[in-house]
Amino acid sequence: AKIHAKELENSCVVAPNCAARNREECVHPATTCGPCLEGFVSTKAELAESGNIPCVASSELEEGSDSDAVTEVADLPIIDLGTFFDSTTQLTQEQEKEFMESVKKLCLGPGFAYLKNHGLDADLLGKTMDDLKAFFELPLDVKQASGAWNDPLENSGYVRVGGEGLDEDNVEAGDPKESYDMNKKHMLAHPYWKNSTVVEYWAAINEVKEKALILLTKAMKLWLPGGDGLPDNFLTERHKGEWNTLRLLNYVPVADEKVYRCGPHTDYGTITLVFQDEVGGLEVFNRVLGKWQEVEYKEGTIVLNLADLLNRWTNGIFLSTVHRVVSSRKSKDSCATSRNSIVYFVNPDQLTVIDPKSIFGENAEAKYPAITSKDYLVQRLTATFNVDSENA
Repeated sequence: AKIHAKELENSCVVAPNCAARNREECVHPATTCGPCLEGFVSTKAELAESGNIPCVASSELEEGSDSDAVTEVADLPIIDLGTFFDSTTQLTQEQEKEFMESVKKLCLGPGFAYLKNHGLDADLLGKTMDDLKAFFELPLDVKQASGAWNDPLENSGYVRVGGEGLDEDNVEAGDPKESYDMNKKHMLAHPYWKNSTVVEYWAAINEVKEKALILLTKAMKLWLPGGDGLPDNFLTERHKGEWNTLRLLNYVPVADEKVYRCGPHTDYGTITLVFQDEVGGLEVFNRVLGKWQEVEYKEGTIVLNLADLLNRWTNGIFLSTVHRVVSSRKSKDSCATSRNSIVYFVNPDQLTVIDPKSIFGENAEAKYPAITSKDYLVQRLTATFNVDSENA
């Protein structure tokens, strides 16, 4: 069930996105990223030369200090989808330029943004969250019997607490969270979920996905060298099959506020759309500052973040950003509180080839080799899930 790196021709398939961690790329036969880039240091001495923990800016880290102590609220762009997609109003050229600046900040900056006026009904969000909580309150044996996750290609089923390890330097430890993941086919066939509000939620969040992909294609045409020749439907055409994953998450209470509730990682697909509750704790790694910054809850918004396959497609220009979940900085008691979120992972259709040369031209120097969406997702999921007899 797990990838055994020593058995692979290229051990680096289990290594994550190294550029997002301010580290040199993995080199076979290693299985992790290389040393910190110049000007950055590891907060763990034993991971200075190789590891996956992000390196922080040496200028920002005082000797003997704790890198987590410099965490602040992230200055993330707020993208008003209602402004751009309102069919009753026509934006002036100046208004559209101003609007696209917030998209530019997302793509060329933190890789995270808030979406407002996104069209998702507040009642639907509330009911879906109620369905989520009702499921996770069921006895463990009932949740296991509902269908455990055991296949990275299907990427569907219940994942017990500790069943996924996103702390990429300690995958085997597992994260103190449980989830139910589902692709569309699984959702519509499953006796528990097919009559729940998640079906309606999928349809609604998929509409938001379409808008996001339209904006990102526009951004690619504006800010990628050679991107002006891309068709307006470049991304939407490659995401028609809805090969996406809806994840319902329950972060269980932890005794120690310093424990990761979800280890540092990047997401694997094109983009991710997240509805989080008010408990807080989601943090993004600001690669420029080399700091962790809180993505605080904002009522009425959805969080959007860029993921690995968009990073590869754009040759590392639109960067997939490392993020994690910890206990909220605003409440010392938050570690003792359950945290819930609804996550929609957006992936290109399975056989779509992710190749920077499809954008930059055949003569371009590609930082990443071509790979299908399916192959990349299976590699990354197999590397992070702890599938065993307890969860199979």
